[in-house]
Amino acid sequence: MQRNRARTLAVASAATLIALGTAGPAAAHGGDDGHGGHGKNPAPPLASIQDAVDAAQPGDTIHIPPGTYRESVTIHEDGISLRGDKVVIVPPATPEPTPCDDDDVARVSGICIIDDVVFSDDAPPVVNDAVRGVSIRGVTVQGFSGDGLVALGTEDLSVRDSRFEDNRGYGAASFVTHRTTFEDNVSVGNDEAGFYVGDSPDSRADVRGNYSAGNEFGFFFRNASNGEARGNVAEGNCFGVLILAGAPGPATDWLIRDNKVIANNKECPARPAEGIPALSGAGIVLFGAQDVHVRDNKVRGHSSDPAFESVAQGGIVALPGFPGPEGAPGIEPSGTVEDNKVRDNTPFDLVAGGTVLFEDNRCDTSNPPGRCD
Repeated sequence: MQRNRARTLAVASAATLIALGTAGPAAAHGGDDGHGGHGKNPAPPLASIQDAVDAAQPGDTIHIPPGTYRESVTIHEDGISLRGDKVVIVPPATPEPTPCDDDDVARVSGICIIDDVVFSDDAPPVVNDAVRGVSIRGVTVQGFSGDGLVALGTEDLSVRDSRFEDNRGYGAASFVTHRTTFEDNVSVGNDEAGFYVGDSPDSRADVRGNYSAGNEFGFFFRNASNGEARGNVAEGNCFGVLILAGAPGPATDWLIRDNKVIANNKECPARPAEGIPALSGAGIVLFGAQDVHVRDNKVRGHSSDPAFESVAQGGIVALPGFPGPEGAPGIEPSGTVEDNKVRDNTPFDLVAGGTVLFEDNRCDTSNPPGRCD
């Protein structure tokens, strides 16, 4: 029986990197020698985190010591683990787009996880070969013109104990994925969502224990289904949590539970060229989302200047999705909103739409009236 050999690759310290004038020398060490032994086999120094990733085999762990690393990192191989300790990844002096970035747009992402994914303008993405079992832990990714971390066509991706800050795209995002886990991370000051799951009909996403503040959206689940967001905090974003069904859709079967959604009143102006309306002052928003269960959340302190004309306002808001092609009506939301504490939101704590059932929510105001207990 063939055994999977696991190895550990150690990246040199940031002090060594500065002394050598490179982005990140690393040394690789073998673990199990494949014959039942545990000898270590040093490899030549590696010039960067990316070199360590390129030298890695499935099951390898790359340990990165404290320091600032000026590079983007792309992972194509299954089963690679990045482990950091006070590690900060920032753009290099001459950034180059990763395979996750659109060549037609001047943006560069920090960590890219992708193998063979085909995108087109008029059809859903096609994953020809997924990247499986990648794990990221203990890194900070900041200041990139694209996303902090972006995964395209992955399975069983795990991102834990990491920070995504001041990136011009998403903090951490997964597209066309199965079983992504975002756990115990921080995402602040990003131009788009702090955490994003999209274009995933059976996402099985597990988003828990994260903190998201000062972004466009705290948590954004678009055209993705079968996921859970639990025990997160969203505050000071334009919207706290958004579940959106649009083309190709749908967005169904989400559990949004035990989250704190507080004062997401940042103003994000409309971007007509991108089809994005003005956003401000909404806690949990269901736009055409179906079979979504929102329970045991604390949602408070949302308000927006009426003159700003945000597309949604209030504590928990259920609205039809945006109209489809050729004027087709938007998808009506459905599901349950129950046992939430929703206070101090304007114009209403609850805004009911579609066939969403509102029960046992502690709140003061609703539209239509009578939905509060």
